[in-house]
Parts: sequence; structure tokens; C-alpha cells
Amino acid sequence: MKEDRIARRGWNLIASSFQKRYNIEVSPIVYSPFGPTEEELNLLGSKKGKKIIDLGAGGCQKAIYLAKQGALVTAFDISEEQLEYGRRLAKEHNARLDFVRGDFQSLGVRFPPETFDVAYSIFALQYSRNASILKKTFKEVHGILKRRGVFVFSLDHPFRSIGFWDLSRNRYVIDDYFDRRENEWEYEFPESGVSGKFKGACWTLSELINGLIETGFVLKKILEPEPILRKRYFDQFGVDSRYGKNNRKDPFNFENLKRIPGTLVVKGVKQK
Repeated sequence: MKEDRIARRGWNLIASSFQKRYNIEVSPIVYSPFGPTEEELNLLGSKKGKKIIDLGAGGCQKAIYLAKQGALVTAFDISEEQLEYGRRLAKEHNARLDFVRGDFQSLGVRFPPETFDVAYSIFALQYSRNASILKKTFKEVHGILKRRGVFVFSLDHPFRSIGFWDLSRNRYVIDDYFDRRENEWEYEFPESGVSGKFKGACWTLSELINGLIETGFVLKKILEPEPILRKRYFDQFGVDSRYGKNNRKDPFNFENLKRIPGTLVVKGVKQK
């Protein structure tokens, strides 16, 4: 399977701007903008001494946090620039972890079978180009997990991905839920004058869940987190965007997420 060169180039272009805008801290995993943390949900289970892979680790902030808690962590990402940021950050925090670059579909090439106790991914799997590639990713994750290994991921909620806010009427407008065509789109950072091009398609909730089950996972939990009002957040997702601070055009704005689910969180366990 060929690597997604479009995603690799896109993330290398925007990595620095992404990290600057969202200012992600070395802190507990947060599963969605304004959402619950791993310390509140405990979806991953025991972590100390466990071999854990962060799929789509980005700047590796959450991987570094887990490493500092005693986990044996591998940060996996398609972008050299993101991983380089993670290496520098890990050095600052005196954290030891492995850094591996690659595409989700090449996990079985990068790692021996049954290597990890836990795999998790936070808002990265939606960069799989279509439902077929997403299912292939599930199969690859299944292969590198030990028996009864835990797989937890969060990604764009299919319902949110196919609509838009009509701010003139303060309504969320649904487009075509069954449109599976791949489209090119841009992740824009006007504040720094850069953008990255990506290709992707939407998929239905049933395609996502059935794809997980058909690759050998037992479904344990599905969550659609509502935003939580806190005194302090560990990043700026939903606060800052290409539209500026606290702008209702941002689909992950707090007020928008009170009405429309922005994130789907799924937990599966490898059966065999």
C-alpha cells in the first residue's frame, strides 16, 4: 500500500503553525475539544510498564506525558516535522520514548505482530482517505496489538463532518451524509501565511463501527462527549482557529459543541 504523500507533505508544511496555534501541553490525554481526559475516563487501563503506541502522535505531548508516568511509549506519525518537534520537547522534559515515522497502513511493516499492549489515537484517524483505508488501518492496529490489547481512538464525529453552521439563522445545516467522494481541502493558518492540502472523504457511523468489529475487535464503548466548562484547558482547540479567538464559525467552538457532537470516542479490545 502506497504512503499518503499528500498527508505527509501537508503536515510537514503546517507542523510549526499547528503547534503554535493550539499550544498543546504535556498533559493527560484529552479526547475531544473541551472534552474529558484519560484520567477521568480511564479507557486505556493500566499504563505503567505497558507498551503503548500513540498513532498520529503529532508533537508527542501526550506520548511524553505517558512516558513520564512509566509507560513504554512509541510515538508514530507521518510527519517528520511533527516528530522532530516531539524529540525536542521530550528532551526538554527528560522523557524517553521511541519515535517512528510512517503511514497508518504500514504499521505491520514497522512493527512485529503483537508488540503493544495499548494503542490510542487522538484526532488523527480521520486523515485516512476513505472508509476502506480506515478499515485497513484498523486491521494494521489489530495486528500489532497483543491478545486482549486495548485500542482507543477519537476522531471527527461523522454527523459533524457533513454539515456546517448557518450563523445567520444559528442552525446547523446537514449536507449529504452518504457522500463518500474524496475531496481536497486545506488546513489554513492565515496568522502565519501557510496552509496544507489534504484529501479525504466522510464515512458513516455504521461503516466505522462495522469496520472495527470486522477486523477482530470487540466493541467496548462509544462516547459522544459534550463540552465541559473548566477553569483551565490543556490546549486551545475550540478556542483558536483560522477564524480567530472564540469564533462561532469554528465548528469546535464551545457553544457549537453544546448542540452538535464534534467528536466520537471508541474503545475496542482485540479478541484473538
